[in-house]
Amino acid sequence: MDVASTRALAKFASRSRTPLQDATIQRSIVGSGTLVETGAVIAEAVLFDSVGVGPGACVRRAILDEGVQVRAGASVGLDVEKERRRFTVTDGGVVVVPRGTVVAV
Repeated sequence: MDVASTRALAKFASRSRTPLQDATIQRSIVGSGTLVETGAVIAEAVLFDSVGVGPGACVRRAILDEGVQVRAGASVGLDVEKERRRFTVTDGGVVVVPRGTVVAV
């Protein structure tokens, strides 16, 4: 992430009261009260309010509804065929995780 992006992200986090620790966030929207922990990777995703993404977790091409918790080391969106068995996946391959779901390893 370049310096300008880092500054913009820091401004966003302070305005929205969203704690963002040492994580990678690319082309994504992160809701208020969402916690993205150390080493997590978020790419091309929408995280609604009060989502938790644990250390080392990965979320790619997904929509996480309010209150979803992705536990440490878990992933969403990396294996679309696996995701089809537990979540809704759009024709374009976007994984939709319903409100309050806990995603574990």
